[in-house]
Amino acid sequence: MKAFLVLDDGTIFEGISAGAQGTAIGEIVFNTSMTGYQEIITDPSNWGQIVLMTYPLIGNYGINDQDGESGKAQAGGLIVRELCKEPSNHRMTQPLGDYLKESGIVAIEGIDTRQLTKEIRKRGVVKGAITTDCDFDVKRIDENKVTDAVRAVTCKKQYQVGCDTAKYNVALIDLGTKKSVITTLTEFECKVTVMPAYTAPKTIIEGGFDGVVLSGGPGNPKECNEIIENIKELQKTGIPIFGIGLGHLLMALASGFDTERMANAHNGANYPVVRAENGASHITVQNHKYVVLSKSVDKEKADITHYNLNDNSVEGIGYKKFAAFSVQFYPGKLLQPFDTGYLFLEFVKYMKAYKKS
Repeated sequence: MKAFLVLDDGTIFEGISAGAQGTAIGEIVFNTSMTGYQEIITDPSNWGQIVLMTYPLIGNYGINDQDGESGKAQAGGLIVRELCKEPSNHRMTQPLGDYLKESGIVAIEGIDTRQLTKEIRKRGVVKGAITTDCDFDVKRIDENKVTDAVRAVTCKKQYQVGCDTAKYNVALIDLGTKKSVITTLTEFECKVTVMPAYTAPKTIIEGGFDGVVLSGGPGNPKECNEIIENIKELQKTGIPIFGIGLGHLLMALASGFDTERMANAHNGANYPVVRAENGASHITVQNHKYVVLSKSVDKEKADITHYNLNDNSVEGIGYKKFAAFSVQFYPGKLLQPFDTGYLFLEFVKYMKAYKKS
């Protein structure tokens, strides 16, 4: 079946339907990862966005039951150069195309993804629609508005993920968390209570927690005023706070710093980040289009601990007046010299000191 990719300027790409029939409208963001498409599609940070994969062949190892970052597909749509029709992997449960159809994700293949990527790089923000409707009206693209993204992806009620050797009790504020972050915390001997994004600070303060994690998530951080005010209350308590992705941005706003929309978003698994403390370079996974303005960071309140080697954007902040730090990228879990698992160890160190105080 034919499918069409329609851009907000009227440009039309003709391709082949690779998922569900229908129409998906949203901002198009390109991701440079060569693998990990299942994690990308199920990452809540991609909620409402049409994801363009720059690697030319997607789906070669299919879909499995273990690698999803949430309980369902989150991306609004998917664009690929070629969808693998005969995937092969011992963990596979179904082909990617079948998964997209079952999940209701509209997708297209067979278009020039290189040309489209260049267009996004040039323009910065490109909205569009994938559709199997030959009579699609381009005006619908401008009429489509995405708001309240965090409320759309956060959990509806709190739940716990245990650990047999747990030494620390962590509250994770679910702004659109990835499952892998929760799993990694348990591997660092933490019992994790996952809480809805708009949980009142009083619930956390009186909950006997040793630390708080502000997860990653989708949307414009400046739309999250209620959450920002809640973070301000948590900062006053002295409880250790670890911000990731959107959590990093919200903690910066709560501290009086500023954020802005990036000219080109960071979406991929190969972004180089330098740790200012020792000059070590890390290759990181990122998925964001907003960034903390470096000039807005008050040096009396915080230090910039990490920066991006490509564009010098802020990638990490350490706070001086309370036990908190945050990073823009997704931290790894390995404790090898060039991985970022040390961030979890740093959080554990903060919690250990807090418990003794």
